[in-house]
Amino acid sequence: FCLVCSGVHRNLGVHISFVRSLNMDSWSEQQQQRMTCGGNTAFRQYLRQCGMPEELQSGGGQFAGCESQAEGAIRQKYNTRSAAAYRAWLAERSRGE
Repeated sequence: FCLVCSGVHRNLGVHISFVRSLNMDSWSEQQQQRMTCGGNTAFRQYLRQCGMPEELQSGGGQFAGCESQAEGAIRQKYNTRSAAAYRAWLAERSRGE
């Protein structure tokens, strides 16, 4: 868990990236369903299948200590067509479609 990375995700907006703390945030039923259907592991597997470069699949953690590089990598990954397609798929799946 990295405060820098979680801050970047929160700043992207929930329409792009959904980040919640188990301890500090409340969770709606729909949010719980989305996390059950999705989550980091499923997202990384999807990106791997789409041919996303490995350095983008892992997130910004490899840039510990360099906030601007972490932010750039996270923003780049979440603003791809693959990430948009995953969000659409996850929304449908979490609604039971």
